[in-house]
Amino acid sequence: MKHLIATSLRFAAWALTALAVRLPAQQQFQGVCANVKIEIQQELAFERIGFEATLEITNNLGGDPITDFSARLTFSDPADRVGGVPRDVSDRFFVQRPRLTDVNATDGTGVIGPTKTGIVRWFIIPKPSAGGTTPQGRKYEVGVDMSGKMGGVEIPKNIFFAIPDTITVKPEPELEIRYFQPRDVQGDDPFTPEIESPIPFTLGVLVKNSGYGPARAVRINSQQPKIVENRAGLILIARLLGARVQDSALNESSLAVNLGDIPPAETRKGAWDMITSLSGEFIEFKASYTHRDELGGLETSLIKTLEAHFIAREVLNDDPGRDRILDFLADTDRDELQLPDTLYESQGQIVPVNHEANASITTPLAGRSFVVTVNRQFEGWGYVRLTDPGQAKLTLESVVRSDGKVINLRNVWTNIRYRPSDNAKLTYFNLFDRVAAPGAVTYTVTYANPPPDTQAPVTRLRFAGQVTQSGSNYYITRDTELYFTSEDASPVSIEYKLDSEENFRPAIPFKITTPGTYLVRFRATDSAGNVEQTQTAAVILEGQGPAFGTIETRSDALTLTGDTLSFRPTRIDLSIPVAAGNVAVNAAIDVFRGIRVWPTVAGVPVSPTPAVNTSLAVGGANVDFYRYRRNGGAWSAEQAVASPLALSGLSGTVVIDILARSQHGAYPAEADALQVSWVVDPGAPALVVSGLPPSPSRTPVSSLTVNATGVEFYRWTLNNSFFRPEALPNTSFDLPPQTPGVQTLKLIARRGGEWQEEAAAATRSWTYNPAYGSDFSSLPHVLGRTFDAVQGTTLSFVWDGRNTGGVLQLPGWYTVRIRLLDVLGNMTFVTRLVRIDELVTTPSSFTALADGAEKPDARGAWLVWQQRGSGTPNIRARNIGGAGGGEIGR
Repeated sequence: MKHLIATSLRFAAWALTALAVRLPAQQQFQGVCANVKIEIQQELAFERIGFEATLEITNNLGGDPITDFSARLTFSDPADRVGGVPRDVSDRFFVQRPRLTDVNATDGTGVIGPTKTGIVRWFIIPKPSAGGTTPQGRKYEVGVDMSGKMGGVEIPKNIFFAIPDTITVKPEPELEIRYFQPRDVQGDDPFTPEIESPIPFTLGVLVKNSGYGPARAVRINSQQPKIVENRAGLILIARLLGARVQDSALNESSLAVNLGDIPPAETRKGAWDMITSLSGEFIEFKASYTHRDELGGLETSLIKTLEAHFIAREVLNDDPGRDRILDFLADTDRDELQLPDTLYESQGQIVPVNHEANASITTPLAGRSFVVTVNRQFEGWGYVRLTDPGQAKLTLESVVRSDGKVINLRNVWTNIRYRPSDNAKLTYFNLFDRVAAPGAVTYTVTYANPPPDTQAPVTRLRFAGQVTQSGSNYYITRDTELYFTSEDASPVSIEYKLDSEENFRPAIPFKITTPGTYLVRFRATDSAGNVEQTQTAAVILEGQGPAFGTIETRSDALTLTGDTLSFRPTRIDLSIPVAAGNVAVNAAIDVFRGIRVWPTVAGVPVSPTPAVNTSLAVGGANVDFYRYRRNGGAWSAEQAVASPLALSGLSGTVVIDILARSQHGAYPAEADALQVSWVVDPGAPALVVSGLPPSPSRTPVSSLTVNATGVEFYRWTLNNSFFRPEALPNTSFDLPPQTPGVQTLKLIARRGGEWQEEAAAATRSWTYNPAYGSDFSSLPHVLGRTFDAVQGTTLSFVWDGRNTGGVLQLPGWYTVRIRLLDVLGNMTFVTRLVRIDELVTTPSSFTALADGAEKPDARGAWLVWQQRGSGTPNIRARNIGGAGGGEIGR
C-alpha cells in the first residue's frame, strides 16, 4: 500500500524567563504639604521548563493538496484513569499559537500543497500544578487530534494520525516575594539653611520558594526610581546607589540582584541602597506585577504572593542556629502608631512580634546610662518604644538585660520622627528582644563616649541620568541632574560653586542646560567644624549630541531594467561625515521599502479661546499635500502643503483631523490622522502663546511669550507642576527642561481684579519627540548595517539595490535612514529618499541571447553587455535615462 501522508510528533524542552514588577511609593516631605509619587520598574527573571511540540505532515502525492486541515494537541495523564481511559488534563498546560511552515492554518481551513511537508510547532508551558509534588515529576502523553481531506474526501484516521509522545513535567517553584523599606528617610532638612547629605536606606526583598521544584537562576534587574508625580515641583533626587545579595558589600556597578538557585523551602535576600535628596516620610508603598501574556499570563505564573511592607529597621535574630543575615522588622497592619508587628527572617520564617506597652525608664539618665524596665506580657519577640533621653543625638554603646544577655546593637536604635499634626520633632529609643516567658525585665542602656571628631567629611559628586566618564571628565546631557552625598561620623552640610564663582552655594540638586565645560568645586563641613578640602570635577555638556556633516550622495537612483538580459541595478553611494566628539558614537543605516510622511501642525490656539477664526499651518517631513476634516465631517479637497488651513465660524469644541501624503505616495489610513482640538468660548480670556514650534517637535521649547488682550496678569504651569508667580502680558518666560512626551501648558488670567480658577485654566498642548520621523517599522525592512565608534569619521554606505539576502528589489521609492547614537543616549538621524527606476516598463529586447549577449551590467542610465555573435567579443552599451532623489529631513 502506498502511503499518502507521513506524520511525526516530537518535543524539545526550553527554558523561559519573564516577569515585570512595579514598585510605586508615595513620599511626603517634612515641613511641606507636598506629596511625590515614585515608581521603580523591576524585572524578575528565572528559568523554567517549556516544551516545543513539532508535527510534520508530508503530502507524498503530487496531484492533490491536503485541505480542511485541522490539528489540536491533546494531553492525558496515564496515572489518572477514568473507566480505564487516561483523563484529559489539557487544563494543566498553556499552548501558544502554533507556528506554521508550508501550511496556512490548523483550524479546519488549512491547506498543505502537493509534495509539501507541512510543519506545525506548538510551544507548551506547564501550569504550576502540572509537575506534582515529588522530585520525579509527572509523566504525560501528548498527542494530536487532526483531520483533513484529499480530493474532497475525509482522510481515514488510521492513515492520518500521529503516535503520542511522553513528556515528564518536573515540579515547579512557587515564589513568595516580599519587598521592604522604611517609612522615614533622611536627606536635606528644609528647616535649616544648610544642605544636608542624604543618608542611604534599604529597599529590600525576600524571595522564598514555597513550591516543590527549585527556582533556577533567579535575578531581579532594577531600573532607577522614576518620579511620576511632583505637583509641588520639589527639587528631588531619588536614586538607587547599588545592589546587595545576602548582605554582601554594595555593588555600585550594577542594579541587578542575582539570587541564584533557590531550592524548595529556602529563601534568598536582596537589597538596594537608596537615597532621596529631601527628608520625608513614605506614606504609601505597594507592589504589583504583570506576566507576559504570550507565556500564559497569570495562569502559568509561578508568583504565589507579592507583598510590600514598611519596616522599622533591619534587625537580627541572633538565636542559636540562625544565620548572620539581617532580618526585616515590619509593620504589616500599618497602624496609626506605626508599630512593627512581624519579623520576616532572612531564612524565610515569619514570626509575630508583640508591642510591649508596659515599659518605662525607671532610672533616669545619669552620666551615660539609664535603665528601662519592661513588664513583659508576652513570651517571644517583643518591641519597645520610649522617648529617648539622649534626644537621638548620642550613639548607643551597649544594652545589657537583667539576666546578663548583651543585646545585639542591631536590635536597639534611636530615631527621629515628625508628628504630622504639628510637625513636632519626636525622638525615640527602640528595643527589640525575645524572652522565654512573661515577667519584669530590666535593661541597662549606655551611650557611647566617642572621641572628638577630627575627620573631615568625604563628599562625592553623583549624577541622576545619563553620564559617561572619560579620564577626569564627566559628559552629561541636559536632563542629567547633579547632586552630592557625603560620608562622616557627624551630620554634614554640603556646598558647591561653578567655574570662577566667588562664593559657594548650598548643594541643591541642579542641572546644566547651556553647552560648555564647567569646573564644579564642592566640599562639606560637619557639625564638629571639620571642613573638607575642596574637590574639583570637570563636567561637560556638549551641544545637541552627535551631529552630521554635509552628506554627499554620489548616485541617488538605481536602474532596474526589464529586458531579457536582466541587467542588475547600479548603486547608491552615501558619504556621511560624523562630527568629532568626546564620547563614543555608533551608527545604524537601514533601508526600507516605501515612504512614510511625518506631518506637523502649527498655529493651534489656546483652549478655550474666544477666537472664531483660526489659521493652521501643516508641514512635516515628506509632506507635499494634505486633506483635513472638521468634527468628523467630510474630508476636504486636497491642498498643497504651502496653503494654510483656514478655519472660520468656529464654536464649541473643534476637532481637526489631518491626513498628509508625499507626492510619491498615497494617503495613509484615517486611523493615522494627526489630530488637534480646542474649545471656542466667547467669554474666555484672549490668550495667545507665541514661540511654540510645530507639533510634534523634535526639539524642546526653551521660552514662550503670552500675548493677551484685556488681561491684567497671568500665571502658568507646565505639566501639572505648580503655578508660577504672576506676570504681565506680552512678557516671555523660560520653561524648565522637558522630557519627551506630551507637554501641557496651563494658564490662568486675572481680569477685573479676579483670578481665573485653576480648575478652569486655559491649556495649550504639544508633543516633544526627538525621534519623530525616525520610526519606519510599518515599512518592509530591506537592509541594515551598523557601525561602531564613528565619531570624527566619514561613513561610506553603498547600496546596490539588494536586500540582506542578496535579492534584487522591485522598482519604486525607498527610504534610507541614518541614525547616530552616543553612549549618553542622545540620538539624531537623517533620511534620504532613493528610487529604483523601472526604466523599461514594457518588456523589450535590446538584443537576443542567440546573438551571444552575455555579462550584462548597468551603471547609472547606461546598460552595458558583451556580444559574441560574430565570434569576436564586442562591447555594446545603451543610454536609457535616469532619475533622482532628495533629502527629506534632519
